[in-house]
Amino acid sequence: KRIAQAAMLAIMLGVTAVSGKSIYEGNYGRAHNYQQVPDEVARICELIQADAQGEKFTFASDDDISSYVRVYDPSIYNLIGRNARSTHGRSRKLYYEINSPEPDYRIIARGGKKLKCNYLALKITADEQKEVLAEAGYQEIGSIGRYTIFRLGNHVTDYRNTKILGD
Repeated sequence: KRIAQAAMLAIMLGVTAVSGKSIYEGNYGRAHNYQQVPDEVARICELIQADAQGEKFTFASDDDISSYVRVYDPSIYNLIGRNARSTHGRSRKLYYEINSPEPDYRIIARGGKKLKCNYLALKITADEQKEVLAEAGYQEIGSIGRYTIFRLGNHVTDYRNTKILGD
């Protein structure tokens, strides 16, 4: 009886080993940075930091990105927290619009400008969305993965949210 159980276990393990798939397929991916955040997040942060040239700045993006930004670099001032916790007023409205299934880029552009949000990382699906952001003063500085990154003004110091940055 024990031999039959051992043989059955070996067969089941063999079938599992042959038919299984890597856990890194689908929702999981290998991170190639010290903080172990998705590579897309690391590259977005690095692009923005290079553009900011050592200046303090504010940032906003959807939950897929913003929840990892503070892990990657705690010096980044994220205007909207994870799931809008401790976020009020305009920041909360900006959060819900950025995370909407069909975001209104006019609301995002106006809200970001009123909050003096220096950088936005957004999923752009049409050139008209870029135009709306440009009308509000946002300039495209690059694209990484599914995201296009915008800076408010010609330089990071053009708009300062002194309430958050303390400058």
